[in-house]
Amino acid sequence: MGEAAETSRVTVHPKVREDDARGCPAGQGTVTPEHGGQIGQPAYTPSADDRRDVEAWVRAGLTEDDIAIMLDKSKSTVRRHFKRELELGRAKLKVALGGKVVKMALEGDRASLFFWLRTQAKWNTRVEHVGPDGGPIRTYDLSAFGIDEKRVLLGVIDQLLAQHGEGEAHGDASAQPTGPTVN
Repeated sequence: MGEAAETSRVTVHPKVREDDARGCPAGQGTVTPEHGGQIGQPAYTPSADDRRDVEAWVRAGLTEDDIAIMLDKSKSTVRRHFKRELELGRAKLKVALGGKVVKMALEGDRASLFFWLRTQAKWNTRVEHVGPDGGPIRTYDLSAFGIDEKRVLLGVIDQLLAQHGEGEAHGDASAQPTGPTVN
């Protein structure tokens, strides 16, 4: 009975073998009794210096790929162990860059002003062109007409637009006809 109890204590770590199941000789693989007989690298525990460095690297613009290379770890390890530092570094980078953009915009830099308005104030610079009542724009093929016929047609179109106030009715006084143009 004493031998059975002794045998059960020996088999506590059934994964410990003479090799690491990948063919490595004993003592050369990654199976070690001091790590619980597990295959693989020992658990990673980040240091305070690692945490400080990761946050600083994110603020400097490094990606998770770059940080993984710097730490000699996988991207999943970086994401798993440094989630807070990655988020904090990104937030501090946004504050620094956003502050510079706002400062430049307030000082009159038009590109910064438009960038901030588009991204933060959700201004849209897109213009949608539509026909009457929001329908499609009507087009006509005038390629079969000669130059004199086109001039006559453009004159008639200009008169019709002037009579109906086309352009001003939609709040665009610049849309008023300025005279026939023929190409």
